[in-house]
Order: sequence, then structure tokens, then C-alpha cells
Amino acid sequence: MPKYRVYLQTVASTTITVEAEDKEEAYELATSQPMPTICAQCSGWGGDQNLDLNDIWEGDDDINQAVEEVEG
Repeated sequence: MPKYRVYLQTVASTTITVEAEDKEEAYELATSQPMPTICAQCSGWGGDQNLDLNDIWEGDDDINQAVEEVEG
């Protein structure tokens, strides 16, 4: 019987808390830090399924949607 490889997609997201003077600085600080990754075992490397995360993390183009003040 034939075997098939099926490509599927989903979305990964993260939040990073930083201290900053304003939303623009908060965005810059957050995006300049190392981003989350997954290890080879967690990715399913060498198994029947795998999980691949892109290395580019992007926020919303609208800074007011991308950055939320949590403490004043």
C-alpha cells in the first residue's frame, strides 16, 4: 500500500514581558531577545511525525495590538 507524507500547518505564539518607557521600546526589547525553540526530541525528529517552528517571530503591524501594558 502507498505511503503519503501530508503537510499541515498551525500557528505558534508567545508573550514576553519587558520593562520599558513606552510601547515602541517594549516591542524593540521583546523582539531583540532569544525566542522560544523546541528540542529535537520534542520536535519528533526521526519519528513518524515532526514539528518545525520557523525562526522568524513577528508581531502585529499595529503596535497597539502587538503590545499591551500590564502594569503602570
